[in-house]
Amino acid sequence: MRANKQSARPRLGGRGFLLIFALVAVAVSFIAWRRSDGGAGVARRPGLGDVIPRGAVLVAELDVAAVRAHPLTRGIWDGVRTLEGMGDVATICGRDPLDQVERLAVVVPSDSDAGFGVIALGPLDARALLDCASRVVEARGGSPLRERRGAFEKLTDRSVQHAGAMLLVKDGGPLVLAEPSYAEAVLAVARGAAPSLGSDALHREERAAVGEGDFVLTAVLTDEHRRIVRDELSRAAGSEALAHVLGGGVSLRLGAALTAKAAFRCDDAGACQVLRGTLEQSLRAARESPAVLLLGLAGVLDRVRVEARGQRVELSAVMPEDEAVAVVRRLIAFARVGDAATDEEGQSPSGIPSEVHRAPPRLPSAEGQSPPGLPSASTHEPRHALPHPR
Repeated sequence: MRANKQSARPRLGGRGFLLIFALVAVAVSFIAWRRSDGGAGVARRPGLGDVIPRGAVLVAELDVAAVRAHPLTRGIWDGVRTLEGMGDVATICGRDPLDQVERLAVVVPSDSDAGFGVIALGPLDARALLDCASRVVEARGGSPLRERRGAFEKLTDRSVQHAGAMLLVKDGGPLVLAEPSYAEAVLAVARGAAPSLGSDALHREERAAVGEGDFVLTAVLTDEHRRIVRDELSRAAGSEALAHVLGGGVSLRLGAALTAKAAFRCDDAGACQVLRGTLEQSLRAARESPAVLLLGLAGVLDRVRVEARGQRVELSAVMPEDEAVAVVRRLIAFARVGDAATDEEGQSPSGIPSEVHRAPPRLPSAEGQSPPGLPSASTHEPRHALPHPR
């Protein structure tokens, strides 16, 4: 009798165990997905590629946080930013809202009438940024107008007769400074109504060719831009190969060594071979130039390697951090000598007005502080705080 009861119990069998295993795997995958960027409970922070509209000719991205931290560039971004005739931004606004920027991009869209856009990411305080910009507009005789556009707040200067640049800010980022047509394109991407740069296979290809870095620039030329390049280079000797360039990229990575890479994509492998020869010839000529010899930069150029691989030409160089610091110091010293040569009429030898011909900041000391004499990061703004970006 007991044997009959035991035999009556249902058995899982092979299929049952497979079903349970599948259910457990699905449950574990779901929990992992919820804890990762894909889950609705944890929102993934957008990258610049998620914000920039698709169809850009040129995109230059800067990791501001890395620039702030590295000994070679520390102090270049940070420091007191001033507005001419108004004083430093922190005094005007209570604090400098740009201190919250972590990543920055400058974008040139394929539409030549759209100007260009500046896009920043970081834990941005939209109200603080717009309050600050509004004060600057008012102080310069403008009339700030703030409006809500979905998750963004928009600031324009209604005293300007023709629509110029507008400022769009969302709490927690991004920040967008652009002409109206390009600003609308960014808003369309934010609504999910238009594709972003992340879906642009050509820009992804150029970025993959140079690798990730603290500064990355990618360019994809349209037929119209290539025609312009051909016209501009038609009378320049040895530049025929550049007319065959379809796009390219540059990356710069900070670390124990400074790593730089550039790549050009050609429409023909033969044109790439010609371009490689042109670049090598230019490097040899530059190495013997008086300015390079005077600054002791011949060793820098000797580090550059040029290779042609199919329809690509690649340039690369690696420099130890201490050598990079020495090179930058020589360049700064040279710039200070040029600044000291400004004549009495307020013109530098190059014809640049003295008020904008300023030496670059000194490198930070070992303690991470800028040494005495660091010039302020003064900006020469036009009459209004929201300038036409072109």
